[in-house]
Amino acid sequence: MDLLLEVEKLDWLGRHVDAANAGRTCLYLTSCCAYLPEADDMAVLRTAYGIHLDRKKYPDAMRLALKMNDKARRLRGRPAPDADRACVSRAA
Repeated sequence: MDLLLEVEKLDWLGRHVDAANAGRTCLYLTSCCAYLPEADDMAVLRTAYGIHLDRKKYPDAMRLALKMNDKARRLRGRPAPDADRACVSRAA
């Protein structure tokens, strides 16, 4: 991962992550983003966000979208079940 960060090819990481190492990979990425420059930390968070979405870890993806302050990514997550949609439409 560190080498991919250095050569700015972090998008290649998603191809090599599987169910066995996805959790550790995302934990490492989110931990090291605090030590990176601003442009690089967002790339790291976007990569971890994509991995979480691919693995259907929607709460973790939502947490990263909130951390990135990206409204589009927050809304792009898992569609709400029918019961939740009914509650939302009544509230609106």
